[in-house]
Amino acid sequence: MSGWRRYKFGPESGAVRCPHGCRLCCLDTEMPLTQTDVLRLVGLGYALEEFAEFRGGLLRLKNVGGRCVFLDEEGRCRVYPVRPTGCRAYPVVVDAGSGECVLDELCPAANTIEPEEFAEWCRLAREVVSLAIRG
Repeated sequence: MSGWRRYKFGPESGAVRCPHGCRLCCLDTEMPLTQTDVLRLVGLGYALEEFAEFRGGLLRLKNVGGRCVFLDEEGRCRVYPVRPTGCRAYPVVVDAGSGECVLDELCPAANTIEPEEFAEWCRLAREVVSLAIRG
């Protein structure tokens, strides 16, 4: 598995096998935030306006220069241990049309997800949809 990194996403789940250097999920992010996400990030000392903004009726992670505000210069997440729930669930997302959990086709590691991982991350993705801060 040379050239792939393993990242833990769910609380008790396996890991996505990200191609080395891939950060597609952090570019032009539309990631909605829950109150729990906000409290975790504010707990690190970030002000809400530093990392979040309302877009499309939801509080979402901010992008700076087309990149998630938390993506550092080396392509790593500054808040990885407390990243938002939707980031933990990725590449599982809830399809807006059908309401079903699907794998994001843009993720080059989507085919590495095991069925039990998919089920856990689907639960997380649905949690984000139901608990996202609306404005």
